[in-house]
Amino acid sequence: MIKSLFLKRFITNNFDVNEKLYLPDVKQKLVTFLGRDSLNIDDLDLIEFLKDAGFNEIEIQKVTHKKDESKKVDILEDEDEEEQEELTLDLFFDTIYDSDEHLKKAGDFRDNRRMLELYHNDQKRDATTFEKIVRNNQHLVKSVAAKYLFLSKSLTLEDLINEGNFGLMKAIEKFDLSKDNSFSTYAFIWIRQSITRAIADKSNMIRIPVHAIEKINKLNRIEREFEAAKSNVNIQEVCQVMEITEESYYRLKEIQYRFLHEVSLNSKITVENENDEIIDFIPAMDSDFLKEIKSIDDIILLQEISAVVHQEINKLSERERDIIALRFGLGNQEPQTLEQVGKIMGVTRERIRQIEAKILRKLRKSHYLTSIQSED
Repeated sequence: MIKSLFLKRFITNNFDVNEKLYLPDVKQKLVTFLGRDSLNIDDLDLIEFLKDAGFNEIEIQKVTHKKDESKKVDILEDEDEEEQEELTLDLFFDTIYDSDEHLKKAGDFRDNRRMLELYHNDQKRDATTFEKIVRNNQHLVKSVAAKYLFLSKSLTLEDLINEGNFGLMKAIEKFDLSKDNSFSTYAFIWIRQSITRAIADKSNMIRIPVHAIEKINKLNRIEREFEAAKSNVNIQEVCQVMEITEESYYRLKEIQYRFLHEVSLNSKITVENENDEIIDFIPAMDSDFLKEIKSIDDIILLQEISAVVHQEINKLSERERDIIALRFGLGNQEPQTLEQVGKIMGVTRERIRQIEAKILRKLRKSHYLTSIQSED
């Protein structure tokens, strides 16, 4: 029986097993695909292969009603031509057609094991074969990345795909061909591990251990299932399913709410203006921040800086002084947001942002402030 994976794939992709099959059509398609002038293979061998593949209705020669004999199927050799020795299918695909080279060019994920055999049996570890295996399994990587995208706050789908490919590459190198395992299943584990570790290491401002994130995800899933089934969540039942204590339950919840709910100050607020960001509605500083200072040295330093800042502010124009006073709550008033200052000054929030940035650049260049910082 022929072992050519290519021929089996070619036949099943191009012909319907439930329909009548014409042998000249099969040979003509093979000739066209292989870019050859003829196909000197044994018809009986090909018919046997087709029957084993499930094709029961096979016509040796396609009947034509055309009178012009020159219109016969090209694959039928002219009797006047010199007969060529017919090869069995196995011999043809072993000696004439290089199926391994075809796999490297046109194979897909269904060829994983054969491609891995080519790669691992090559002492030089051919880079072309390696890259082809990676390309063949991109659908798997993308599907795993999409599944875990909702866990990532800063990593994009493209980022997760890149991380998943690192896992795929490890799977290719470490896969044991001596074991009867599916490469896709094996690669899935490495891809998932690479993606979840990237989310844990890079997606949050504070690194959360992978095992903790996985437990939190499992906890949330179980709670959703309880809520859907019973309309309420019983902590004791959840802990029983999770096989954890109530203390561990509350610890996981604490991690989730303290470290997995951070929000970027540049997050969009799509209420009236899609350009609004959270930072635009936050005062420049907390007016009660002085209460947090407990060190005498800190208070003295702050008073010194405050005096210098006021001295530098007095050098600004009246309009600039008003904007800084409103933004930072100087003169015993509450700090105002960019939006609020813009309305008071009769300009846009963006214009206030620009003026504030310009003023702060001036203050940073102050000789007195620089000298205080260098003494600190």
